[in-house]
Amino acid sequence: ENGNWFIDGEDTGLAAQGPAGEDGVFYVPNPETGCFDMWEWNAETETYDVTPTEISFLAPGTITAVYDPETGVLTLFNVEGGEGELGIVTIGGTASEVATIELFDYTPYDPTTPATAAATIETFSYTTIGQNTTFVKGVPGAIEFVKNSQVQRPTDVVVVRVTPANYELKAEDIVLVNTAGTVFEQAVVSEVKRHKDVSTKATTTTGLWDVKFELTNYNATAFNNATTKSGKKILFAVKAGESVTNFDMAFDATTITPLGYDGATAATKLENNLYLDTDATLVSSIADRNGAGAIYTYQELEWTGGPQYTVVKPTSTTATPNTATAAVRTGAGYYNAVIGTPIKIYSKSNEVKALYVRLDTENAVGSGYPDVSEINAWKSYSYTGIDQVVEGKEVSISINSEAAKGDYIGFRVFAVNWNGTLIDPDGCAFYVQVGNPGSDWSGVTTVMSKPEDYVAGHSAFTAVKSAKLATAATYTFTMDDSKAPVFNLTVAKSASSPLVVDPTATTPTTIITPTTTPVAVPTTWKLGADSPDFKGVWAVPALPTVAMTDYKDDQVYTGTLKIYDASNFVLATLKVGFQKVVPTTAPSGYSIKTGQLDASGVYNCYLVPFNTTTWAEDWTVGNADYGTMTMKNVFNFPTVAGTDVSGNYLIIFNDADEYTPDGTNYYPTYSIASGAGDALIANKLANLKTQIIDNKTQHITMVMYNYGLVSSVKNATGGYDPTMIPVDSFPTVFNCIYNDKYVWDWHWGTNDPTAKPPYYAYNAVWATEIAAKQACEVATAAENEAPQIVYENFDNGKLNYKWVAGNCGWDSKYTATLNAPYNSSLRVDSAKLTSDANGVEEYYKVYISTDTPPAPYSAPAAGTFLFVKQSGASNPTTAVPSTLTLKCKDMYNHDVTIKLPVKVMPRK
Repeated sequence: ENGNWFIDGEDTGLAAQGPAGEDGVFYVPNPETGCFDMWEWNAETETYDVTPTEISFLAPGTITAVYDPETGVLTLFNVEGGEGELGIVTIGGTASEVATIELFDYTPYDPTTPATAAATIETFSYTTIGQNTTFVKGVPGAIEFVKNSQVQRPTDVVVVRVTPANYELKAEDIVLVNTAGTVFEQAVVSEVKRHKDVSTKATTTTGLWDVKFELTNYNATAFNNATTKSGKKILFAVKAGESVTNFDMAFDATTITPLGYDGATAATKLENNLYLDTDATLVSSIADRNGAGAIYTYQELEWTGGPQYTVVKPTSTTATPNTATAAVRTGAGYYNAVIGTPIKIYSKSNEVKALYVRLDTENAVGSGYPDVSEINAWKSYSYTGIDQVVEGKEVSISINSEAAKGDYIGFRVFAVNWNGTLIDPDGCAFYVQVGNPGSDWSGVTTVMSKPEDYVAGHSAFTAVKSAKLATAATYTFTMDDSKAPVFNLTVAKSASSPLVVDPTATTPTTIITPTTTPVAVPTTWKLGADSPDFKGVWAVPALPTVAMTDYKDDQVYTGTLKIYDASNFVLATLKVGFQKVVPTTAPSGYSIKTGQLDASGVYNCYLVPFNTTTWAEDWTVGNADYGTMTMKNVFNFPTVAGTDVSGNYLIIFNDADEYTPDGTNYYPTYSIASGAGDALIANKLANLKTQIIDNKTQHITMVMYNYGLVSSVKNATGGYDPTMIPVDSFPTVFNCIYNDKYVWDWHWGTNDPTAKPPYYAYNAVWATEIAAKQACEVATAAENEAPQIVYENFDNGKLNYKWVAGNCGWDSKYTATLNAPYNSSLRVDSAKLTSDANGVEEYYKVYISTDTPPAPYSAPAAGTFLFVKQSGASNPTTAVPSTLTLKCKDMYNHDVTIKLPVKVMPRK
């Protein structure tokens, strides 16, 4: 479904299809090698370049079958007893006749809109030769042009599909017929060849052929009678055997307009219609002389009144009536010619009939004119492709002699129109400088897979076997697949020492970005040294321009680093592969701090109260709607590659937060804290009335390491999920300080709760608290001993909050007396004294400062309990164990209950 090849259910990452006429790479099984061939669209030739690879498509241990629908051959591999190491057996062959033929991807001619449908008309082109001439006499491939003879140029390619797909289509199989079944006798097939373009999936592009048509001879009357009727186009079809395509074709004819018809028009000049190689360098931009002290007597010839049939001569310095002195392009650069490497010379114009290339002997010079040392040197070298006529609009030449290295050589190109006229009377010259091919350094693939790689933001260091390049001047770095995401490069001296690319920059950078424009080689590479500092490379994802998800998991992307000398010759070529592997482990060094978990492995998280309105810590009673905890107080997070990665750790507390998708309903969900920040836990889920900070509920807690959006695998919604690695898991309880570890008791010492002297005399303790005749029957009061209040005698008696002490068993920081709770975090809202036997307020009612006691009693001062006797009660016969129950609110507005023992003593 994703257009890739799969082997045994595994995605190879290799595309199996490519759009027609667009840049891109896809892979086709080659039955002869057992490996994929890489097909890459070539915009210049409008075909695919096919490059063999070493990527096997064979599934080990099984028989693999490849069917070629174009030849009808089924090839089996790994067959015991089969041919060769691959165990090959072939079945099938070529069909004997055409069953069906159809026009493929063809736009029909619409006779109702002929003005706008001109592009759908197939055009025959012709011209008449004006005189007898030869291009070029005395050389192989010379073309004779005969006066008054008519020359035909083929139509554009028409693509047809035939079945069976393995039929070998031939020119004699095809004719053009009109709707009456009449054969178009003037039109014949000039060329048939297999279609190399792939515009849909491979399984639907079989049996395709490219066909060109031309006229046998153009006769206006006969052509018009055959192609039009009553001023309207007659529609034609292609017929092969008994099968006929749709009648979608219409035809027109036009004369061929020769190039060079007006020397004043730059667009028709030969030098502006010739290119070199796939970089489409115009010949007009290249030097046409060797400018090293040469003496120029040669004058370039140009047509001024239209092309003529002047015969190409081996040498010519003779002026003709059409002589013009052309601007000498000595200021232009030379073209770099590598020994043994072909130089393709081509035209994009269909007007070119043939090409001829020879040495530019007219302008070969030596140290002093007329010294012929240069031409003698040129002639001593070996060449391919010169001194012969090549029919068509493309020719390739090469210089094959090592002795030519460092020399400058001139070539002169002649071209002829279809009617035999020369496009330029003396052709056009271009000069090359000759150099050796550079060395290929062993290619490397550098992988990004470990935590250290992702933290550092680049792949691992990969060593390169570099060599001394004393004349290194510039470099380029290009992607091998123009459709693939780009990546950058860092040259490195070692795994820990990247080399600065531009030490003069305001901010030195180590990044080599893809560039086709040569960049100066940095001195830090020390390429001139016997042992260069160019020891290895890192690949660097091109973030943020390219997302990590754009690099397919495990796929290798390649780029080419080329190093040039000052003359722009390649000295060295390095293929660099970049592979992104999704990490499966987290960095080492994480741990939870010692003593944070209790004996049963539970983390009791004591949260700091927090107010989200003021966005600040707030201990005041009722003000905290959330609790916080700094994660670095709990966990040890590692440093990776010198970087604090705590922010990549996520602590996920289950069912510890809320969200409101419809504005009404609340649901428990995850609360996620960054290791570099604080957990923020809601005190309560409002709609569910559920306390989160409840001192008891265990929340499953997961620690994850988050690499972010790394993997290219899409989720069900078409997006990407972050790559999360589990690190730790344990239960968490969210605690307020006033949990079951916070103990309350009476305190009869000084107002310092940490001081607990063993005994205090009655008078020392109670004298300041109890009015006359309101005594407690206590001779001495032990620390934490319950007060013994006498029935009725303690009426209107008061106890200060300071005699009630809280002891935090988790952290003494929070230990405090009731009159001064930690940071005002507790408030007493009510008090009640009840008998332990029946829970009834039998002998005293207790009031606090916010209560309204009955007359004649007055509300006590803040921080004081007031005891008022109950009417109707009688003196108990024995001590009555009782409990003073205090109802309180804390900073989270939680209910906090404090229970303190009290004895009601009988009056004696």
